[in-house]
Amino acid sequence: MATYSESDGYSNALDPGFGKGQENTMWAGYYMGASTSLQPLEAMKDILRLPASGIQNVELSVIDPKQWESIPKEYFAEMRRSAQLAIKGRLQAGQPSLVSVHAPILEPTGFTQEGYSEDQWREAQSYMKDVVEKAAVLGTSTPIAIHASHFQSQSWRAAPDEANKELEKFNKQLQMAEQQFGRKAAEEMRKQHEIELDRWRSGEILDNMTAVDPATGKLQMFQKEEHVTPWGKEMQSPQERMAQRNHNMLEDEYQKNLIALEREMARAQMEVERARAEGNQPREQAWQNFLRGEMEDYNKLAVSTFDHIARADKNFMEKPEIKRAVEAIGQLPREQRGIAVADFIKNLGNTRETTPQLLRTVEDFGREKASEAFANMAVHSIKVATNPKAYGLDVKPVKPEQAPVVAIENVYPWAVGGRGDTLRNLIHDTREKFVQKAKAEMKLPEAEARKVADKIIGSTWDIAHINILRKFGHDTDAIMKEVDKIKKDIRHVQISDNFGFSDAHLAIGAGNVPIKEFMAKLEKEGDLKGIKSIVEAGAHFGAWKENPSHWTMKYMNTPIYGFQKSPTWGEQLGSYFMGTGGYSAGYGTILPPVHFSEYGSGFTALPTALGGQIQGQDRSKFGGTPMS
Repeated sequence: MATYSESDGYSNALDPGFGKGQENTMWAGYYMGASTSLQPLEAMKDILRLPASGIQNVELSVIDPKQWESIPKEYFAEMRRSAQLAIKGRLQAGQPSLVSVHAPILEPTGFTQEGYSEDQWREAQSYMKDVVEKAAVLGTSTPIAIHASHFQSQSWRAAPDEANKELEKFNKQLQMAEQQFGRKAAEEMRKQHEIELDRWRSGEILDNMTAVDPATGKLQMFQKEEHVTPWGKEMQSPQERMAQRNHNMLEDEYQKNLIALEREMARAQMEVERARAEGNQPREQAWQNFLRGEMEDYNKLAVSTFDHIARADKNFMEKPEIKRAVEAIGQLPREQRGIAVADFIKNLGNTRETTPQLLRTVEDFGREKASEAFANMAVHSIKVATNPKAYGLDVKPVKPEQAPVVAIENVYPWAVGGRGDTLRNLIHDTREKFVQKAKAEMKLPEAEARKVADKIIGSTWDIAHINILRKFGHDTDAIMKEVDKIKKDIRHVQISDNFGFSDAHLAIGAGNVPIKEFMAKLEKEGDLKGIKSIVEAGAHFGAWKENPSHWTMKYMNTPIYGFQKSPTWGEQLGSYFMGTGGYSAGYGTILPPVHFSEYGSGFTALPTALGGQIQGQDRSKFGGTPMS
C-alpha cells in the first residue's frame, strides 16, 4: 500500500529503505521483485502489470531459447519505456536498469547427453551474445541471470563415518607421495583435491561422478563400488576407479597396441630375411609390402596417441621434462620421428610426473569451457555497452563498468558450478580469463580490467536450488555453509521455496528453504549494494491460481503502510479485510455475524416474506414479528 507526503513525495512499503530513521524490516531491506511470464507477449505486459501491484523490480524470464529469439530488439526498447512509466525508481543517467534478465536455458559447458560438442559450445555463445545485446537496451548494469550448467557432474551425500575413512585414506596416500616424489609433488596433489578434502571434512562422501575424454568428447560415469580382494572386501571410490581407468587407457589401448605392432614388424622383418635367403623374390616382396603397411600403422598410432594426450591434458604437455622430450623429437629427421614418438609414449606412466590424464572430471573440464564462454560474454558485454551503434542499438554508450552484468547462477547441487565452492571457482576463472581478453582485445590496463571484472562478473545465487541438498542428507547448517563460500561474489538473488527434493518454485514460506537466514547473512556479511532479489514462485500460481505475493509479505512480515512499522502483513493476514479480526481503525468488526443474520448472505437466506426464517427464532428478518 502506498502513501504520499509533502516532504518525501511517493513512498511505498515495498521499496528498499523506506521510512527513513526507522528500523527497517527484512522485506524493506531486501525489496523482492518478481519474474514475468515465460511467453514473450505476456512478459511484455507484465512489465506494466507487476509494478501496478506494487512490485518495483521485474525480471524478464523468457527462458526458452526459441521464444527468446522471437523477440525483436525494438521490443526491448518498448520494455524499457514501459518500465520508466510504471516503476517508481525510473531510469536516470547512470542508474541500474529497472528490469533484470533471466537468460534462455543454455549449456555453456558444451555438454550434451551424447558427450561434449564443440559445435554446441559455440552455438551457446552465439545466444549469449544476443542476450547481452538485448539486455543492453533495457538500461545500464542490467543483471543477466544465466545458468552455470545443468549437466551431471558429481553427487555428494552426507555420511560422516565414510567421509572420515576417505580422509584417512587420502592422508596416507599424501604421505606416500611425499616420500616417493617429494614435498612439492605432495602439495600439488593436495591442491588438486582441495574441494574433495573440504567435503570430506564436512562429512560428505562422493557417490558418483562423470568424466569426459576431452579428445573424443565421450563420457563415462564412475560410481563407488565394493570389490572383493584376497584380504577382504574393499570399497573403491569414484576417484580411484577413474584413476584406474585412466591408467588402463594409457597402458591397454595405446602402449600395448604399439608393442603388438612392434612384434608384427619384427616378425615381418624375419620373414623378409628368410625369403631373401631362400631366393624367393615374390615372397620377399610380399613381406616387404606387409612390413611397410605395419610401419605406417605404427607411425599413425604413435602420432594419433600423442595428439590424444596433448588434447586431453594440456597441463601435462607444459611440464618442463615433457616439453624437452617433445622438442628433441622435433629435431629428428622426419623418417625417425614416428619411432621416437612411440618410444616416448611407451615410457609414460612410470611415475606420477609422467602420467597424463586422458580423462578429466566433468566438473573440471566443464569449468574450463564455461569460464571461457562467460569471459567471452563479458567481453562482448563491454563492447556493446561502450559502442552500441556498432551493434545496431539506439542507446547511449556507457562506461565499461556499467555494461550488462554476467551473473552466473547455481542450478542443481550435482551440476557443474552447482555448489558454493564450485561456482566460486567458476566465477574466479571467468574473471581471470576476462582480464587477459580485455587487455588483449580492448587494451584495458590490468588494474582497470580487474576492477571491471569484479563489477560485471559475479553470481546469481538461487537459495532454493541449493536447498535441494536436503535430499542427500544435508541440513540447514550445511546449506548456509554453501552461502559462506559464495557470499562475496553474489550480484543477483533468486528466491523461491521447496522441501529439498526438487525445484518446486513454491511461494515463499510454503517450504523449508532458509530464506530469512540467507537474507540475514547477506546483510551482515555479503555485499548488498545494487543487488536485486527476484521471487520465482510461478509454480504456486500455476497450481493454485492465486498471486503468491501475500505469502511473501506475510513471511517477511512486511509493513502494510509506508509511514509506520506496524501493522504488518504477518500480523494482519487472517484479520482486517483479509478475514474476521478486529478493524484496526476502531470502527468495529467489518461484516459482523449479525449482518448476515439480519440481512442474509445471499440467495440461500431469503427474507421471511419469501420463505426465509432466522435460525432458532420464530420471527421475520425485517419486521421482527412472529411468523404465525
